[in-house]
Amino acid sequence: MNKYAITVINLLVCVSVVYSNVNYPKLLSGYSNKNWNNQRVSYNHANAHPNANNQDNYNVNNYNDNGNKDVDSAGLMGKIFARGFKKSPSDLVDLGLVTSKKNQDLEKKLGTTQRTFVEWIQNIVGTTTTVASIPKECPKCSCGTSSTPNKIVGGHDAGMDQFPWMAYLTYGGKFYCAACIISDRFLLTAAHCVDRFDTFKMMVHVGDFERGNKTSKSTAYRVESVIKHSGYSLLNYNNDIALIKILGRMKFDGPLKPVCLPERGSTFAGRNASVTGWGAIEESGALATKLQEVVVPILSNNECRGTKYPPKRITDNMLCAGFLDGGRDSCQGDSGGPLHILEDNTYHVVGIVSWGEGCALEGYPGVYSRVNRYITWIERSTRGSCFC
Repeated sequence: MNKYAITVINLLVCVSVVYSNVNYPKLLSGYSNKNWNNQRVSYNHANAHPNANNQDNYNVNNYNDNGNKDVDSAGLMGKIFARGFKKSPSDLVDLGLVTSKKNQDLEKKLGTTQRTFVEWIQNIVGTTTTVASIPKECPKCSCGTSSTPNKIVGGHDAGMDQFPWMAYLTYGGKFYCAACIISDRFLLTAAHCVDRFDTFKMMVHVGDFERGNKTSKSTAYRVESVIKHSGYSLLNYNNDIALIKILGRMKFDGPLKPVCLPERGSTFAGRNASVTGWGAIEESGALATKLQEVVVPILSNNECRGTKYPPKRITDNMLCAGFLDGGRDSCQGDSGGPLHILEDNTYHVVGIVSWGEGCALEGYPGVYSRVNRYITWIERSTRGSCFC
């Protein structure tokens, strides 16, 4: 049984198309025995009808030597493979959550137009089971609420279920960054936590207060795709923000909840905020196993430019928080985690842990990506998912 998960785009109607490859039967560059097949490909189209005139304006991306190419339509949906190349699940980045079971189960659940798409995936990865359901409407839920009484601490364990939107990332099985849930399919993190990483080796862990605790009721999700902000700069960490799209959907009918997004326009200067993560408790120290919380004041950008940082390093897309005399701060391993404010007993994520000079050093507050500068980008990038 094949247990790999693959990704399905959250669109409505499935249409099947036979694509004639312009290069078929030309040999693939650099190979003597690989040529391109004509391939039946199925697409999901938002608001499309099988009888509608919607089977044109498709594009095939440039051929590559990896044995596959993306086929684009109104919604990216599939790849064409060269003859003789193994069609591994890692190649299928935008096809849908399909896990394993028997074909008969699918026949009962899927309509004719959907079956074509599922059969195509089955030909690639073997027998499959259930396609992740696309909800007709989003269930009612609340964001930013905690089942644990709120408390202010400095560098101590956070309360169990106090921050139920917290998630951590592993790469090849090893912890390396944090993230926060914002919808049933998306998490917010730092761009430097996903830049140049192979998504097939990434896992998202949610519902885990204590890392490595085998008795915890945590869930691990594979990553369908990452959306790194196009303006991200590795040189100065400007626009250090990214979205992670998981395979499947999270349910918010238990303790798991998303955090609320902040209001546009506010600077939050002078407010106290909580930063949470499993990072080092001291610079170059061991990583925490239990979720940590530290409360720090948010500075205005003018105040931050007056610290020991070069003023030009602090852009309008950044937010600074911390004590100028040091002592409390985010640290290594906290990258990608949220900085939140509490308003009317509801948490809003206002910053994403980005960079800083050391940990809790005098004159060097922590620097975060300012989330409310990216609300429009987040909304556009997460269409089709459910927010609370």
